[in-house]
Amino acid sequence: MSKELIRFVINSYKDKDFAEPPAGTFEIPINPEQFNQNLNVCADTGRGHGDQGTDTKFMSTAPEQLKLDFMLDSTGAISGNRLQKIPVREQVDMLLNVVYKMDGDIHQPNFLKVLWGSNSFVGYGSKLRAFTCKLSKIDVNFILFDNTGEPIRAKVSATFISYVAPEARVREEGKGSPDLTRIRVINEGDRLPLMTFQIYADQSYYQKVARANGLTTFRKLKSGDSLVFPAIKK
Repeated sequence: MSKELIRFVINSYKDKDFAEPPAGTFEIPINPEQFNQNLNVCADTGRGHGDQGTDTKFMSTAPEQLKLDFMLDSTGAISGNRLQKIPVREQVDMLLNVVYKMDGDIHQPNFLKVLWGSNSFVGYGSKLRAFTCKLSKIDVNFILFDNTGEPIRAKVSATFISYVAPEARVREEGKGSPDLTRIRVINEGDRLPLMTFQIYADQSYYQKVARANGLTTFRKLKSGDSLVFPAIKK
């Protein structure tokens, strides 16, 4: 029994938290043979005058990149191409409307999720099967034409740069240093002084945390809410 073909899907969202339903969807009609992810660590490799070696110091991790190369085709020659009856120029417009077009409500192109069945992407959000991102670059090369000069096949190369909302990035990094901002979700029974102690190893900062979150009282925390624990230099 043959398995159903699952295609690459790109969903667009107006909100950076991806909480609302998709504003648009483009299903890649012909799956790419491969996709590439690029992950980089930024490090300071500078060295002092006269030094033969270097003490490499971690600076940050650059946003992950996902590169997709795929075909758009209206020749009818490729089996399983569900868009083969739609002119290639229209297919390109459909794609650009999802990934590139400026959204008047948010004054920028939409936030994107790239999915391919149950496959997980590496990097941030690796526990999820979606690569949350924004378009970085797209090249459309028309490579085949009919007798009238109308394109009937195009090769698309698209590069997406990872996007994770700041709150989600803080949660996933799970950094434990007191000089870094953290966000914690309140669970039933949590108390602010204890949460403060767990993060800063000093519960006396709870008043600063309360002020940072605009709390009028710290004795009744609401389960499910989030608290920001600001960076504190000791």
